Amino acid sequence: MSMQWKPDQSKMVLTVHPQTNNIHLVVDPGLPSAWSRQPYHGQLRLLSKNNMPKGHLVVVFVNELATLVLPGQDVQLGALTREEVVSVTQEAGPNGGVYEIKILTRRTTADGRTLEMASTSRHPVRPAA
Repeated sequence: MSMQWKPDQSKMVLTVHPQTNNIHLVVDPGLPSAWSRQPYHGQLRLLSKNNMPKGHLVVVFVNELATLVLPGQDVQLGALTREEVVSVTQEAGPNGGVYEIKILTRRTTADGRTLEMASTSRHPVRPAA
């Protein structure tokens, strides 16, 4: 990464989630739009394009609010904890493809059982800019 990505300049910190290897971008809440400025946004799109085929996503966090950066669009995920797992699959369709985005939450009950809950949303694939 170039020097412009230094946190004191960019107002962001790039990390890698230890279990999913997803790229997490934590944005200074004092400048919540920092990630959407250029050259950062374009570089995030490129990171997404290069890493999605490997199964690694780019997720931007401003406090607990998360946005998934896809090669051609950004998808608001809402409040998300770092323990929740985001996955994306791409399906072909008659009018182009569709991204299916799943957010998995695992909870352990008092008796030790693990419950898994998922929410799913679908988004048309847009061409990468």
